Amino acid sequence: MSKKSKRKKHFKPYIPKGDEFPIESDHYFGFIMGYTSGGAAYGLTHKEWKKIQEEDKNNSTKT
Repeated sequence: MSKKSKRKKHFKPYIPKGDEFPIESDHYFGFIMGYTSGGAAYGLTHKEWKKIQEEDKNNSTKT
């Protein structure tokens, strides 16, 4: 059985409620944007994701 079919078999979709936004991450990526056709994840690293969150926090406190 391929890795892709194993992931599909165990994948349970999450349906966000209200303003919730599902964030998927792993040991390397802080925010997984998607997967290639071969099943490799792509997205923002933890360092990049933390920087964006800090910038958003700083911008929201300035208003």
